[in-house]
Amino acid sequence: MSNSHTLTDGHLRRLNENLSWYERNKGRLDMLLRKGGSRQGQILGGDSLTPCELKDDMAPGGTDVEAYPMLADMSDADTSADTILVNDLPGGSTRALGRDTMGETEGGAQGWYTAGPDGKNYFIPGKQQAKMCYCLAKIASGNTLSTVDNVVPMDGGQSPVASSSATLSVASGFETNDNAGGVIAWDETNSVWRPLDFPCKTA
Repeated sequence: MSNSHTLTDGHLRRLNENLSWYERNKGRLDMLLRKGGSRQGQILGGDSLTPCELKDDMAPGGTDVEAYPMLADMSDADTSADTILVNDLPGGSTRALGRDTMGETEGGAQGWYTAGPDGKNYFIPGKQQAKMCYCLAKIASGNTLSTVDNVVPMDGGQSPVASSSATLSVASGFETNDNAGGVIAWDETNSVWRPLDFPCKTA
């Protein structure tokens, strides 16, 4: 794949999000990289941050997750380059989706990695998967809620789906009407989405 890219509105939006996140969090990042600081800082002990984008999904405690380096202008992942293996921070709880899941248009979760004294690369996410989303019920038959679409994150996190038309499964025996608007929340213990607030079925 060629390294020549045309900056789209999506690229510019993601670039601005990355820069804004870095400005807000550069102090915390410096602490993570400082030797002799927090437990994570002691384990990391690195002295540089390299931007990257996840190719594969990362779950809490994830190891050897493939990621792409970023292009020099930070506009997109360099998918023609060799991938890097990254790991969740020690004691971390990163849950983020990669480009293979989200597709070329939306792209994977972006962040930075730094090398630890153990020779492993540790991923510091710029954005993680959202924990709460607004959506519409998609009822195929009956009135039992099991699928939703038009998913929109409510907490500024990464969308769990690649597009508004994509569907998402939820764990529920709850009954509601087709296209009813409601809120779903991520259940980290059981790794499922659950309905949090939906109107009850009407006749």
